[in-house]
Amino acid sequence: FEQKPPSSTYAFAIECRQCQGSINRSELIELIQLTGASLFQNDQAVENLIVLCDTNDKNLNKIKEKYLQAPATNIKYVTSDFLLKSIIKFEIQDIEKYSL
Repeated sequence: FEQKPPSSTYAFAIECRQCQGSINRSELIELIQLTGASLFQNDQAVENLIVLCDTNDKNLNKIKEKYLQAPATNIKYVTSDFLLKSIIKFEIQDIEKYSL
């Protein structure tokens, strides 16, 4: 998630409890930071906010409401597989394939 172009910014918000049944929240945070992206802070304006959610999250509407006022141009709600596959393949994957 290196910034290309430099003005493009990615930030992640974690709303899932775990990823792939074995990666916990702390490990997801570490993965995000290792990619060059940042963890979303409500006071930071970003171009692309990617919210990682559980695939069967019954509270998806509540999660979406939480980010309605977020200072982000583009907000996507995806499964955590988006992050993992992007890291594995060394390129940002088609986000629509992982959208919720």
